[in-house]
Amino acid sequence: MRFTAIVCLTSLLLVPALGASPPRVPEHGEIVKYQTGIAPRLGVVLGSNPHHPTGNIKLAPLTSHSLHPPGPISARKDEVVTTLPGHVVRTGQWAPLLALNIDSHHEDHPPRFTHFAMGPVKGSPNYQDRRRLGGK
Repeated sequence: MRFTAIVCLTSLLLVPALGASPPRVPEHGEIVKYQTGIAPRLGVVLGSNPHHPTGNIKLAPLTSHSLHPPGPISARKDEVVTTLPGHVVRTGQWAPLLALNIDSHHEDHPPRFTHFAMGPVKGSPNYQDRRRLGGK
């Protein structure tokens, strides 16, 4: 009797977890927020497919004055940040031509710096608030 109750309760917890879908991969040219060691930053997604087998996406960090009118959106061509799709937050802004120009630039001039984002940014699907987990 107890065994049956435990199996039923376990299956109730397991079924929603199996049905959870992975986060949608940001698309080429989409501007997203990602986490650095200091603070969140913005980047434009490069390429249309995540790198296999890691599943990471590539971002070109936006320059500090980007997205602040009246300046145009610009990104660093010599730097690439890689991160998981579930570690970023979509901004609803796009710069596909900028992403295409950076991809074309990288064909002849590979980026000098490649590094990983520092985990999920607040608000992303993979972010877990430490306060909810009992941390400080």
